[in-house]
Amino acid sequence: MPKKMYNTELKLEIVQKYLQGSVGVKQLAEKYHIGSKADIQKWVAAYRENGISGLCTTHGTYTGDFKISVVEYMHNKGATLLIYHRFHG
Repeated sequence: MPKKMYNTELKLEIVQKYLQGSVGVKQLAEKYHIGSKADIQKWVAAYRENGISGLCTTHGTYTGDFKISVVEYMHNKGATLLIYHRFHG
């Protein structure tokens, strides 16, 4: 069964409620229908270490601008030829 994805706003809301100290992980998991208490614990740790950006999930998705910049870099630096020669050289 695939792991359920939660948006950043929901994660932040849950983390903030936890950090306020009035409710525990188990209660939050039940209230928000989070499958695993460990997910909330990971979100809290990520938030403590990186702030809100620690709660953002990318899973290998990149903006169109980023993809274009990578292609331009590879084109300008001849990176595709370097990669080709490395594996077929």
